[in-house]
Amino acid sequence: MTVKVFVDSNVILYARDQAAPEKRRKSIEWLAALASRESAVVSPQVINESIRAFIDKMDATAPELHTFVVAMTPWCTAPVDPQVIARAIDVRSRWLFAWWDSLIVAAALSAGCDYLLTEDLQDGQSLEGMRVIDPFLHDPGSVLPAETR
Repeated sequence: MTVKVFVDSNVILYARDQAAPEKRRKSIEWLAALASRESAVVSPQVINESIRAFIDKMDATAPELHTFVVAMTPWCTAPVDPQVIARAIDVRSRWLFAWWDSLIVAAALSAGCDYLLTEDLQDGQSLEGMRVIDPFLHDPGSVLPAETR
């Protein structure tokens, strides 16, 4: 059984952040572990948030952005549709999260994710059975099952 891990945009952004070398190292480690296990899940929201930051903070070029979108496409299996938006409203009411965090949680839950990888929510928190993991507090090997090949 494949473990599904929803990756928040902050993990993706730190993987390219030269100004935060330890967070960059940890993000790259997590992304590589998820890629090797085919466990990563993102939503269109994560792709859009990442692109905005790449443009605003990293001065990314159009070819770099296109390459990023192509790379993220296989991971983009979490929906953002009217049902997810309605679920996000319930998430926001229940846990009092900010709107964009509520939408991330709703998309991750709708995609059947086991974990939500983010630094923006409380590490270890259980959200309808999905566990929040702060990638900067845990190594992938302490959370993910061993690879089987």
